[in-house]
Amino acid sequence: CGSDAVMNVLMNSLRSEGHVIKALFPNVPLDYLPFANKILEPSYDAIVVNGEGTLHHDTMGARRIGEILRKSIDIGKKTYLVNTVWQDVECISNDILNALNGVSVREEYSRLQLERRGFSKSIRILDLSYYDNIKEGHSFSDCYFEKRTIITDFYIPEIGFSRQNLCIS
Repeated sequence: CGSDAVMNVLMNSLRSEGHVIKALFPNVPLDYLPFANKILEPSYDAIVVNGEGTLHHDTMGARRIGEILRKSIDIGKKTYLVNTVWQDVECISNDILNALNGVSVREEYSRLQLERRGFSKSIRILDLSYYDNIKEGHSFSDCYFEKRTIITDFYIPEIGFSRQNLCIS
């Protein structure tokens, strides 16, 4: 839900400023054909990458984002990294960071991590999901989860991400 909220905020903000959104892609390998073809199109001016919670510890997702940033920069597009955390990332070089047109991080720890690397141009903006327009009067207390199966995920360093079906009772 957080990612959907962030994308709502990004798309609504960009559209309200008169930008046209040509395509949306999840964090996929750069050689994913529809994405590879779209990123090479001359018909757009910029790429905005939602860094989300992916930029930590050189994960596969972090490496993919690094590839996307590099490719976008190499073909001369304005490139922005937004709404990101940053923790112990080495797979994205300072050359890439310095070539970006803008970087926004979600919290102070990420800004300090980047600053320690010598990159001081990031700005701190609260997680964009905070700015999503939520219907007035909606509350999670309105939801009834007792003895219902819900799907969630969690991260354990030794095994990675795990998706679980949980029965709340």
